[in-house]
Amino acid sequence: MTSEKAKKYCEERLLLHQLILTYPQLIIAVRAVQKYDECRFVWNYLFSPERIRQIFVYVWARFISGVAGMASAQVPAVLVNKYLGPQYNAAMTIGNSVATHALTLSSSLSTALWPAVANKAGEGDEAGVKRLSFMACRLSALLIMVFAIPLALEVKEILRIWLVNPPSYSAEICIAVLIREVIDKSTDGYWMAILGLGRGVVKYSWSVCWAGFGYVVCAWILFALGKGMASVCFGLIIYALLISASRLYIGRTLVAFPIRHWLRHVCLPLWGVSAVTLVGGKAVACLFDPSIQRIFITGFVCELIFVPASWFLIMGESERNMMREKLGKILPATVAQRFNKNKRV
Repeated sequence: MTSEKAKKYCEERLLLHQLILTYPQLIIAVRAVQKYDECRFVWNYLFSPERIRQIFVYVWARFISGVAGMASAQVPAVLVNKYLGPQYNAAMTIGNSVATHALTLSSSLSTALWPAVANKAGEGDEAGVKRLSFMACRLSALLIMVFAIPLALEVKEILRIWLVNPPSYSAEICIAVLIREVIDKSTDGYWMAILGLGRGVVKYSWSVCWAGFGYVVCAWILFALGKGMASVCFGLIIYALLISASRLYIGRTLVAFPIRHWLRHVCLPLWGVSAVTLVGGKAVACLFDPSIQRIFITGFVCELIFVPASWFLIMGESERNMMREKLGKILPATVAQRFNKNKRV
């Protein structure tokens, strides 16, 4: 096959691929326009100066927050190259890679809960939005911590077994990323409520923008002061604290989410259970020499403490009922009957 024929073949395949992706969406859009009045064009809106202004402000705010997110993700690597050299970027890559695997379940939960929050907001059920949003805060953080706590205790040994000679600071960056994600996910439901109710979306976008740029500035200052890779670790945690603080403030002022309720039912239970689990896991880890067996023993003890403590101290009655229902569908019939019996009691 000549180069011209190969090029033409690739172009045809690419066009066919795009048509396959686009055609079902066009059918859905046409059917929605035919069946639902809400999906039809309102021509007066298209040329309304006020709506154009609102859309422009919203798009600009989202664009700036996207730039801030990109800066917070990429600028630390540039600073590491500038102040420490490119070899230290391997530590950042490995630390982020290990921590990212612990986020899979939490990200899936956020993706699953967001449509439910949006539906409640569309129905005008603000109480339902608040309930689901606080559920997202608790469960998103829990699903990270169930992996993050044993991983944080044994990350150095895991990296040693995996890489033999892991780069310096890879374990510290991994722990910093895990702490950042736990802090971030503990307020994860707030952005769902803010976007679902449509209040303060622009302000929230600007808060994300300033948090991202604030992280970059803090990391830059710490690097300039000679703090080295500690700048990245502290910067990651500062970024999560800024994001969470902005969510709490906007949630309190615009969607009536009380900070005291979040502290009592999300923050304090999460960090209390985490502290107990860390102490128990660390006490067991100190009894054994570093090995793969110790990794499994530490993980088992952590989960033995964390799971029942979370069940009784963090999860509300609605979450426990939901878990009983899900487990009842998975477990054998005799166990499922026992779960249902406990639920009735």
